[in-house]
Amino acid sequence: MAPLADCSAELSEIQRLNHLLQIEMKSQVSVVQSTTINSPLIAAVRIKKHQFAIQIDFMHWQELAVRQRDLLFWHEVARIQAQTVPQFGWEMPVMLLGTGLALMEISAQNVISLSAALVAVGLAAYQFYQRNRGEQSLREAVNADCRAIHFATEFGYSFSEATISLYDALKLLARSAQKSGWKRQYQVRLRALEILMTERTREGARQLHQPQALELSWQR
Repeated sequence: MAPLADCSAELSEIQRLNHLLQIEMKSQVSVVQSTTINSPLIAAVRIKKHQFAIQIDFMHWQELAVRQRDLLFWHEVARIQAQTVPQFGWEMPVMLLGTGLALMEISAQNVISLSAALVAVGLAAYQFYQRNRGEQSLREAVNADCRAIHFATEFGYSFSEATISLYDALKLLARSAQKSGWKRQYQVRLRALEILMTERTREGARQLHQPQALELSWQR
């Protein structure tokens, strides 16, 4: 396959990915080249209230197998459908800072103590937000993985093919992750997929031990 840095190959890949979108999402989602430095391989971003872009680092995208790309793409689609793409990034710390400055204007008495208190409260609030947001993001990512596997089965993948493809893709991303936050999220998602595959195997084993399931398997 030609390098995806090549414009024609990049356009071809964008068209291929667009075919993986549900019909109702084609007008809401665009696939574009990522332009930020040290950006994740693929990430959904909100442009407007109901408009999204899935940004891809095409320079490294080709290093993954097609099935792996598909599952990572569907993961971002699932995030968009679940409305878990953040509506803000840097606004939260700015809001906290702005609140602190506004409160400081209320009273000029003991400004130093008041400033110290506001800084402490602001930092505590931001850390609390970051911690909760991190845990919530992990849950959202795991749910999006499950949804991505569902999308894959609708496009002809078996459950096993979809799960293994996503698992292998996340292993590659975890190995090359430059930020500890990204690596942790990939590791959590990998663990969740391992549990999913184990439960699916156990479920299959239980069904095989049921008389009706054994009869059906014999007939095959």
